[in-house]
Amino acid sequence: MLQLSDLHIGRLETSRTYDQDTIREKLLDDSCKMAELLGPPDLILVTGDISDSRHPTDEFWQAAAWITRLRETLNAGRDRLFLIPGNHDVNAKALDPGLTREVQEALQRDPSRFDACLEDKSPSDQQSKICGGRPLLPTMI
Repeated sequence: MLQLSDLHIGRLETSRTYDQDTIREKLLDDSCKMAELLGPPDLILVTGDISDSRHPTDEFWQAAAWITRLRETLNAGRDRLFLIPGNHDVNAKALDPGLTREVQEALQRDPSRFDACLEDKSPSDQQSKICGGRPLLPTMI
């Protein structure tokens, strides 16, 4: 398994003393060397903050291109890739505060509703069990 976390692709801060592109290239090289020794990873997890400032137009396209390159370099199928977004990957302006509060209250009243929701294969079934069918995560990768 290969897990990469907190890539923060698109970081524009100039106070950093490192070059993101150089670090990502080294990650790619090192991952490739490990795959040559051990074979391609069974799973590739990209977790945490994939983007940096929640601007999907640029950062998410950059991230998608780099992650695709990583996957192809490692000769790993798309079915081996899992993305787990972090707080920097959510457009907070798109969240409905009423819905967020409603979900929290529903889960506090009966946490088993969330467990039951996770067992369903259909997203629409999951959403209806928790919050009447409204989307839970409106803007993510």
